[in-house]
Amino acid sequence: EDEKNEAADNPMLRGLAAFGSTVTRRYTKGDKSLSIEIMANSPVAQMITMMFNNPAMLQAQGGEVVEYGAHKALLKKEGDSHEMQLLMHGKHLVTVKTDATDKELFAIVDQKAVDALDKQLGK
Repeated sequence: EDEKNEAADNPMLRGLAAFGSTVTRRYTKGDKSLSIEIMANSPVAQMITMMFNNPAMLQAQGGEVVEYGAHKALLKKEGDSHEMQLLMHGKHLVTVKTDATDKELFAIVDQKAVDALDKQLGK
């Protein structure tokens, strides 16, 4: 459990939103890996927002929408790999890439983890 929330509890995230910074972490366990990239004040966030507001664009991306309270994520699956782009407050983008199963991914990127990120990133 400590491993899944390590990125959210990282002191480097404090003040991240003010500087438009990027933090990337990679985790491995056995033959599974997961990478998390947090881009505060991301220029890509505006494009992701447009996708969430346009179902045709979402369908063209081949993904599905996952909701975490007020935040939405786009989940794309390709073979054994998954990519999730979580948009927070319309300006922060969290990208998770993994070769874990759906169940493993959602155990890591759960509401508790998103709430911890929300607390660190703020509005």
